[in-house]
Amino acid sequence: MKENLININKLRVPNNFAKEKGISKAMIYDLMKRNIVDWILIDGYMFIHLTEKTKKYKKTVFNNG
Repeated sequence: MKENLININKLRVPNNFAKEKGISKAMIYDLMKRNIVDWILIDGYMFIHLTEKTKKYKKTVFNNG
């Protein structure tokens, strides 16, 4: 079995990530569903993984996410 190690400093709960980006928690879950941001599931809890792809996300008026 391959072990994947993730730096816990690069994880955010969706609510905190939403506050950092200035968007609603519901929008974060939509971004996760559409794979616009990277996320992982650990013991039943969802976390946003702060990869380059996730860090590049910027809220705009026109992209609706």
